[in-house]
Amino acid sequence: MANHECAKGTVMIDHDNLEDFRDPQTYDLQDEGYYDDYPLTEQWARALGGPLLDLACGTGRMALRMAALGYQVTGVDITPEMIARARQKAAQQAVSIDWVAADARTFHLQKQFPFIYTRSISRSSFLSFTCWKMSFNSF
Repeated sequence: MANHECAKGTVMIDHDNLEDFRDPQTYDLQDEGYYDDYPLTEQWARALGGPLLDLACGTGRMALRMAALGYQVTGVDITPEMIARARQKAAQQAVSIDWVAADARTFHLQKQFPFIYTRSISRSSFLSFTCWKMSFNSF
């Protein structure tokens, strides 16, 4: 990991450790049946309101749930294959979600989000607390 820069628009890691996340069908099978995070996420959404931002949304499990509850949701994931599968699932469930294939450390949206959540991204993906905090300050 030669590049530890945290400037906007620069790559903060110079390797691809995303191979485990290129197969959305396998990801869905591994994620199937996990619902423990629903109550807390729903509680925060009720308290803070929308629109909601789902970072590292994968194939959209939580984003789909929140959209079905009536929230305006944007789902962001670095892996285009995950976003493609999430779009398919949203169409099958007839819910509207803005899907964005982008790196959570460097993307910019022209929206404010009172509630930003994630369940699968770790601070270690950002390499430093400064990069992690800077990502959340950029919305």
